[in-house]
Amino acid sequence: MTTPINTFQDIIDALERDPALKLQIRQHILAEELLQLPAVIGQPEEGDPPLIHQLKQLDGKAGELDGKVERIDSRLGNVAGAQYEERAAHRAAGRVRTLGIERARIVLSPGESQPSFHDAMAEAVEHGLISQEELDDLTATDIILRGGNRRHVVIEASLGPGQDDLERAQRRARVLARATGEATTPAVAAPELPAGLRQQAESLGVAVLEIPA
Repeated sequence: MTTPINTFQDIIDALERDPALKLQIRQHILAEELLQLPAVIGQPEEGDPPLIHQLKQLDGKAGELDGKVERIDSRLGNVAGAQYEERAAHRAAGRVRTLGIERARIVLSPGESQPSFHDAMAEAVEHGLISQEELDDLTATDIILRGGNRRHVVIEASLGPGQDDLERAQRRARVLARATGEATTPAVAAPELPAGLRQQAESLGVAVLEIPA
């Protein structure tokens, strides 16, 4: 016969007499608490149990760590890119022979810059051949080479080239051609180019220099 339950003590007594009922109620209560745990962790409140406080602190620290890892990855990527640009500058001097440019020398790169180049560009601005804004953009070029046959190559170097590299090389080469009055070839230097990007480079008249990392 079922014992009537009228008081809280009756509930306790019933649970003590029926272990199966006690287990069922425990599972039901714990399931609800576990379902509510993510919401509790996400909403700090005064009077939280110590464990909840610790979980919230760990969640915050994990977020901070993710941010730090992203910043470190970004810095490492910048360092690797700069190192590649320096190596590509010296290797490209030999590679541009395939473009008909002999005895090429570096006039602008991350590691070196020719004062005569900057003087010539300043004069181009003074004579109205290019604007100051165009000069500022031009001097941000990764690599500029000049051959003995009075031809320039404007190179954008990248470990992971994209459409924007092609467009920058093309735009900056046009500016340099106006400033110097000399033939100028836009180019992109990279370890490799996807087939689609290579086709885009060809359509834009941008030379491709495959230079290992």
